[in-house]
Amino acid sequence: IRYTRLRAAEYTRNVQAWRALEVKFDEKSFENHWRVVAKGQWQSEQQHFRAGSLFVPIAQANARLAMAILEPEAPDSLLSWGYFNQMFEKKEYMEDYVAEDVAREQLASNPALKAEFEQRLVSDAAFAKSPSARLEFFARRHPSWDQRYMLYPIFRVDQVPQ
Repeated sequence: IRYTRLRAAEYTRNVQAWRALEVKFDEKSFENHWRVVAKGQWQSEQQHFRAGSLFVPIAQANARLAMAILEPEAPDSLLSWGYFNQMFEKKEYMEDYVAEDVAREQLASNPALKAEFEQRLVSDAAFAKSPSARLEFFARRHPSWDQRYMLYPIFRVDQVPQ
Protein backbone atom coordinates (compact mmCIF):
# COMPACT_ATOMS: atom_id res chain seq x y z
CA ILE A 1 0.00 0.00 0.00
CA ARG A 2 1.45 3.30 -1.09
CA TYR A 3 1.69 6.15 1.45
CA THR A 4 3.58 9.38 2.06
CA ARG A 5 4.84 11.02 5.25
CA LEU A 6 3.61 14.52 5.97
CA ARG A 7 6.34 17.17 6.09
CA ALA A 8 4.62 20.07 7.84
CA ALA A 9 5.98 20.40 11.39
CA GLU A 10 2.53 20.53 12.99
CA TYR A 11 -0.89 21.57 11.87
CA THR A 12 -4.56 21.20 12.65
CA ARG A 13 -7.20 20.49 10.05
CA ASN A 14 -10.79 19.44 9.68
CA VAL A 15 -11.11 15.69 9.03
CA GLN A 16 -13.65 12.90 9.27
CA ALA A 17 -12.93 11.06 12.52
CA TRP A 18 -14.47 7.74 13.62
CA ARG A 19 -15.41 7.25 17.26
CA ALA A 20 -16.50 3.92 18.68
CA LEU A 21 -19.90 3.83 20.35
CA GLU A 22 -20.16 0.08 21.07
CA VAL A 23 -17.29 -2.34 21.64
CA LYS A 24 -17.28 -6.10 22.09
CA PHE A 25 -14.07 -8.09 22.58
CA ASP A 26 -13.79 -11.79 21.81
CA GLU A 27 -13.74 -13.96 24.92
CA LYS A 28 -10.29 -15.35 24.13
CA SER A 29 -7.36 -14.40 21.95
CA PHE A 30 -6.92 -15.73 18.41
CA GLU A 31 -3.43 -15.98 16.92
CA ASN A 32 -2.18 -13.71 19.71
CA HIS A 33 -4.76 -11.00 18.96
CA TRP A 34 -7.74 -9.89 21.04
CA ARG A 35 -10.24 -9.40 18.23
CA VAL A 36 -12.90 -6.75 18.61
CA VAL A 37 -16.17 -5.81 16.96
CA ALA A 38 -16.82 -2.09 17.25
CA LYS A 39 -19.67 0.04 16.00
CA GLY A 40 -19.25 3.76 15.65
CA GLN A 41 -19.75 6.75 13.43
CA TRP A 42 -17.77 9.17 11.33
CA GLN A 43 -18.06 12.86 12.19
CA SER A 44 -16.34 16.09 11.27
CA GLU A 45 -13.67 17.14 13.81
CA GLN A 46 -10.54 19.23 14.12
CA GLN A 47 -7.48 17.02 14.64
CA HIS A 48 -3.83 17.86 15.24
CA PHE A 49 -1.10 16.25 13.10
CA ARG A 50 2.67 16.19 13.41
CA ALA A 51 5.42 15.80 10.85
CA GLY A 52 5.83 12.15 9.93
CA SER A 53 2.10 11.34 10.05
CA LEU A 54 1.17 8.98 7.23
CA PHE A 55 -1.17 9.79 4.36
CA VAL A 56 -2.60 6.88 2.34
CA PRO A 57 -4.06 8.04 -0.98
CA ILE A 58 -7.14 6.17 -2.17
CA ALA A 59 -6.13 6.70 -5.82
CA GLN A 60 -3.77 3.73 -6.06
CA ALA A 61 -3.70 0.15 -7.31
CA ASN A 62 -4.13 -1.26 -3.79
CA ALA A 63 -7.09 0.95 -2.83
CA ARG A 64 -9.35 -2.04 -2.12
CA LEU A 65 -6.74 -3.57 0.19
CA ALA A 66 -6.24 -0.21 1.95
CA MET A 67 -9.99 0.08 2.51
CA ALA A 68 -10.22 -3.52 3.79
CA ILE A 69 -7.62 -2.95 6.49
CA LEU A 70 -8.21 0.73 7.36
CA GLU A 71 -12.02 0.95 7.43
CA PRO A 72 -12.75 0.43 11.16
CA GLU A 73 -15.89 -1.73 10.86
CA ALA A 74 -14.53 -3.98 8.10
CA PRO A 75 -14.26 -7.63 9.22
CA ASP A 76 -10.50 -7.88 8.63
CA SER A 77 -9.52 -4.33 9.50
CA LEU A 78 -6.54 -3.55 11.69
CA LEU A 79 -9.05 -2.40 14.31
CA SER A 80 -10.97 -5.69 14.28
CA TRP A 81 -7.71 -7.64 14.61
CA GLY A 82 -6.86 -5.73 17.78
CA TYR A 83 -4.08 -3.46 16.52
CA PHE A 84 -5.71 -0.39 18.08
CA ASN A 85 -7.15 -1.82 21.30
CA GLN A 86 -5.41 0.89 23.33
CA MET A 87 -8.00 3.37 22.03
CA PHE A 88 -10.59 1.58 24.20
CA GLU A 89 -8.65 2.15 27.45
CA LYS A 90 -9.49 5.07 29.69
CA LYS A 91 -6.16 6.68 30.49
CA GLU A 92 -7.61 9.39 32.69
CA TYR A 93 -10.65 9.17 34.91
CA MET A 94 -12.28 10.75 37.94
CA GLU A 95 -13.04 8.97 41.14
CA ASP A 96 -16.79 9.00 41.80
CA TYR A 97 -16.54 11.44 44.69
CA VAL A 98 -14.65 13.89 42.45
CA ALA A 99 -17.08 13.42 39.56
CA GLU A 100 -20.00 14.10 41.90
CA ASP A 101 -18.48 17.47 42.85
CA VAL A 102 -17.80 18.27 39.19
CA ALA A 103 -21.40 17.37 38.32
CA ARG A 104 -22.76 19.68 41.01
CA GLU A 105 -20.55 22.55 39.80
CA GLN A 106 -21.52 22.01 36.15
CA LEU A 107 -25.24 21.81 36.95
CA ALA A 108 -25.07 25.00 39.03
CA SER A 109 -23.10 27.01 36.47
CA ASN A 110 -24.59 25.83 33.16
CA PRO A 111 -28.40 25.94 32.74
CA ALA A 112 -28.21 24.49 29.20
CA LEU A 113 -26.23 21.52 30.45
CA LYS A 114 -28.68 21.04 33.31
CA ALA A 115 -31.58 20.99 30.81
CA GLU A 116 -29.71 18.51 28.58
CA PHE A 117 -29.03 16.24 31.57
CA GLU A 118 -32.64 16.37 32.78
CA GLN A 119 -33.92 15.61 29.27
CA ARG A 120 -31.59 12.62 29.02
CA LEU A 121 -32.86 11.32 32.37
CA VAL A 122 -36.41 11.37 31.01
CA SER A 123 -35.66 10.02 27.52
CA ASP A 124 -33.04 7.32 28.29
CA ALA A 125 -34.10 4.75 30.91
CA ALA A 126 -30.74 2.94 30.88
CA PHE A 127 -28.93 6.24 31.50
CA ALA A 128 -31.32 7.16 34.32
CA LYS A 129 -30.66 3.80 36.05
CA SER A 130 -26.87 3.91 35.70
CA PRO A 131 -24.92 5.99 38.24
CA SER A 132 -21.70 5.47 36.29
CA ALA A 133 -23.26 6.65 33.01
CA ARG A 134 -24.64 9.75 34.71
CA LEU A 135 -21.25 10.61 36.22
CA GLU A 136 -19.53 10.00 32.87
CA PHE A 137 -21.96 12.48 31.29
CA PHE A 138 -20.30 15.19 33.39
CA ALA A 139 -16.76 13.81 33.23
CA ARG A 140 -16.88 13.95 29.40
CA ARG A 141 -17.56 17.68 29.64
CA HIS A 142 -14.67 18.39 32.00
CA PRO A 143 -11.32 19.70 30.64
CA SER A 144 -9.52 16.61 32.01
CA TRP A 145 -11.52 14.22 29.77
CA ASP A 146 -9.29 12.23 27.38
CA GLN A 147 -10.43 13.44 23.94
CA ARG A 148 -8.72 10.47 22.27
CA TYR A 149 -10.74 7.85 24.16
CA MET A 150 -12.64 5.68 21.62
CA LEU A 151 -11.09 7.70 18.76
CA TYR A 152 -9.80 5.62 15.84
CA PRO A 153 -6.33 6.97 14.96
CA ILE A 154 -7.00 6.88 11.20
CA PHE A 155 -8.87 9.78 9.60
CA ARG A 156 -10.49 10.62 6.28
CA VAL A 157 -9.58 13.81 4.42
CA ASP A 158 -11.07 15.45 1.34
CA GLN A 159 -7.84 16.99 0.10
CA VAL A 160 -4.26 15.79 -0.02
CA PRO A 161 -2.37 17.25 2.98
CA GLN A 162 0.83 19.21 2.30
